[in-house]
Amino acid sequence: MVRAPIPVPNHWCPEAADIAALGVGYLGQARNHTYTNCANVGIYHLTVKLFRLGWPKEGRSGLLDLGYDLHLPWIKCETCNRTWGDGMIEYPALQFDFLVREEFNDDRIVNATEFKHICARLESALGRRMMFVPGASMGILSGNAATPKLGDFVWGRHIYPQISRRARDLLAQDGVALQTAEASIRFRGRLVESHLAIQAEPAALLTPESRRSESISHCSSCNDFRSPPRKRDHVRRLVAVSARWPVGHHLVIVLETLDLVASSEFMDSVRRHSLSGIEFEECGEIVP
Repeated sequence: MVRAPIPVPNHWCPEAADIAALGVGYLGQARNHTYTNCANVGIYHLTVKLFRLGWPKEGRSGLLDLGYDLHLPWIKCETCNRTWGDGMIEYPALQFDFLVREEFNDDRIVNATEFKHICARLESALGRRMMFVPGASMGILSGNAATPKLGDFVWGRHIYPQISRRARDLLAQDGVALQTAEASIRFRGRLVESHLAIQAEPAALLTPESRRSESISHCSSCNDFRSPPRKRDHVRRLVAVSARWPVGHHLVIVLETLDLVASSEFMDSVRRHSLSGIEFEECGEIVP
């Protein structure tokens, strides 16, 4: 991801340059700039807003019913004594021959050591490091559509939208490359070839203070994040750390809250091309 630096006058404090290094257009669309004085020297304080993806109200019509046959095993942690998995996290780009239902299903429970071995096997096949979540859905996204004519973004899953090839290509023209995978979406038995599954990179982004404010607990042994049930009117104000954002990714799953957040480059491109089917909701801010 290219991050254009904010011009910093020579008379500003070094701290201002550190804050400016976040870059224009890094994570937030809207920015608030304030100034204070330190020994008669202006310090530039940058606040970058964080936005998550959501369903437009007019788009919640149940056009798609999609799911996965394969899942990472659940984990039983001897440290926190919890058995858990989360099928809402998705890895549709993981489509290897060794991924078989007998081994990769959400009925299987392993310990932390066994799960690390499974992750190492997947990383070896991928050729890179990746954070894996127990119980996560994986393999080919499949299911049915109520119509063959689908918009730019559609929602057959709770957290992740699916994207049309046209929208994917328009975003790519602006330098916003998404990780996508072929899906098996059918209308009356016929394959709908227009849409793809999206894979977003999971990452633990929040500051310790933000986790405490949301009453989020964390087990370092199994990497489980837990928070109590929220009231419907609860408004999250997340504080994410810029250095934890996966480099080169424009859509990221916040592991602590399961929010799908977007880079400003992604939001700019969506608005530039008037792509339909998603909306952006401010949910916090990003800090150095």
